[in-house]
Amino acid sequence: MKNFDQKAFIHAPLLLLLAAFGLITFLLFTFNSSFKNGLFSYLFPKPPSHAATAVDVTSQLENLGNPFTAKPTYARNVWDMQNFNGKIYLGHGDFNSNAGPIDVFYYDPSSSTFLKQATSGNSCGSTCVDEEQLGIYHIFNNTLYTPGIDPRGSVPAGNFYRIENGSLTKHNTISPLNLHTYDIYKFGTALFAAGYGTNTSQGLAISTNDGVSWTAPAYGNENTTDGGSSTYKGGANNFFEIGGKLYVAGTFYRQGQDTSGNWWQHFINIARFDGGNLFTIVNWDAAKAMFPGFQGTSVVAGTPSLTITGNLILTRWVNFNNQLVYIGEDSGVPKALFKAATFGTGQVITLPDNALPRDILVSGGTVYVLASTGSGSTYTNYVFSSTDLNTWDEVLHFGSDTFARSFEMLNGDFYFGLGTDSTTSPSPSTGNILRVKQAAYQPPPSPSAPISEPITPSPTPTPGPKQGDINGDNKVDIIDLSVLLSNWLGTDTSSDINKDGKVGIIDLSILLSNWLK
Repeated sequence: MKNFDQKAFIHAPLLLLLAAFGLITFLLFTFNSSFKNGLFSYLFPKPPSHAATAVDVTSQLENLGNPFTAKPTYARNVWDMQNFNGKIYLGHGDFNSNAGPIDVFYYDPSSSTFLKQATSGNSCGSTCVDEEQLGIYHIFNNTLYTPGIDPRGSVPAGNFYRIENGSLTKHNTISPLNLHTYDIYKFGTALFAAGYGTNTSQGLAISTNDGVSWTAPAYGNENTTDGGSSTYKGGANNFFEIGGKLYVAGTFYRQGQDTSGNWWQHFINIARFDGGNLFTIVNWDAAKAMFPGFQGTSVVAGTPSLTITGNLILTRWVNFNNQLVYIGEDSGVPKALFKAATFGTGQVITLPDNALPRDILVSGGTVYVLASTGSGSTYTNYVFSSTDLNTWDEVLHFGSDTFARSFEMLNGDFYFGLGTDSTTSPSPSTGNILRVKQAAYQPPPSPSAPISEPITPSPTPTPGPKQGDINGDNKVDIIDLSVLLSNWLGTDTSSDINKDGKVGIIDLSILLSNWLK
């Protein structure tokens, strides 16, 4: 074997130029793309990234249909989607325009059809409920519940529904709430209802016998009177849990007159269940702290004037990682996403692209948030995910002519219900149910390439030194490349790696394919 001549280093600039030329020539002529990618990755490594790859799934959306076409457009709003026994139950209707009675629809993925749930106890029929709207579903003890938001006609009591023996059964028993029941919730062994009625000024009811009978609770408060007279009135919207305690969000308000004769109202909006039959209106400052940066004050003209101070309504919540994650709404319009470890410690969560939150769900160890940007007839809908409530990654996004109001996950697939905020010019797509299959946003990993036997150049009767190790130091590096280039197009036998009688591009390819080995 020829010994390496150290005098060659005198021509180092020329050799480096030739080496660069050789590398470029090799990369232009070789067909081994995986080797080229590997070489460039080795020479120019990229910094590690923890960001998820956002996927535009617009072209892969499935429009499953719209089961609400018999209703006015606004009543097709998909207020809620709930997976129960492998079916997606859908809330819809409009209690403002009296859009009832309401058929109880669900989507069955096994048959790819919208079906109607059997019901009982309703005058409207056997697959509907005597309500103007169905807004929210809950699952307690493997049983599906939904409140009767607005009973049709005059009724002595409010309604709630639950599946019994395969049928969604009506219970017209919530006597304190004869107008609206916006939510029903099970906490401990008792059932709780939130709403509004002429039979109570506070909008709450409690049942300790599984909904057979209900009573209005007693009320306490943690606030001073601010001078003058003070009373509590209002209604209740929905329940939530934080720190092992049950709370209710609503429109509780305290009103009174100051010493100058001006009236004031504080919409505190949150009460806490303190056991027995007692709900306590929480401290005004603690309630404000659940919505940092989102309190407002307005003055109503008059003699004397009326100052109204209010908070957002806490809604669409989940418990995740020992924290409450929730949306703050104002008159039904979401304003921001929040989190709180304990009551009174709310923090704003700013989503990527400043997207507006619409709905929240938890699956496994991940919380997902449905959000949107846009207006008019141009929207982008997003799903963001987090495992720690600090870092949020975009899972997918898609364009549409309106926003997705609710979503659900079943077997890894996302389902979306489109909505609208406009009663005068609602999107015709309102009520469409869309699906994005898991493979569209999370493709399975590519299968491993089959292992093939290496092709051994002939003749090679016995294993020899590494191909490309020209100077015999048991590694293929810049020294070997320099020697090969110094003998370019010559007949030097040590640089003629493939033994075809000349030093050329094939020898360079072999050397580079064993680079640093």
